[in-house]
Amino acid sequence: MSDLGFKQLTVENWLEKDRVNSYFVKLSLVDGHIRPIDGDDRVRALLAHSLKASVPVEVRRLFEVARGALAYGFYFYPLYTLASEQLFRVAEAAVTQKCRAIGIKLKKNNFEQKIEHLYAAGMISNQERDSWHSIRKTRNLVSHPRFQNIIAPASALDLLEHIAARVNTLFS
Repeated sequence: MSDLGFKQLTVENWLEKDRVNSYFVKLSLVDGHIRPIDGDDRVRALLAHSLKASVPVEVRRLFEVARGALAYGFYFYPLYTLASEQLFRVAEAAVTQKCRAIGIKLKKNNFEQKIEHLYAAGMISNQERDSWHSIRKTRNLVSHPRFQNIIAPASALDLLEHIAARVNTLFS
């Protein structure tokens, strides 16, 4: 580990598992056995969440980039954070595409107004509206960092699951 607080890439280590990932374990509920989480475990968890074919291809492409970056967080831990930031772009792109699909004319490229347009058009419930605004507010926080944030893989996976669910619901 470097003075940066995370793995500093070298020619020798760039294909090695980031040692921070060694601190995460999997507990067997059958026999209580504990073992390190490996790359296959991570990828299986990520692949459990996907976007429906009804979601526009542009949004699905953005999502696959985020999910791929999450997978490679196993080798470079900060990618969990970078991929999570990409997931917020996925969310906004989905809202934009939905607005266009239902004929909402956007005067400004404003995430908040897009959410409100979808709510006013009856495309999302009040609960979904609140969820989308929560995503928007968090997106705003991470888009203007004062320092390098590093998030845990479980948090990134939760975000992947949440955004996939919101986007899939939007295009059901």
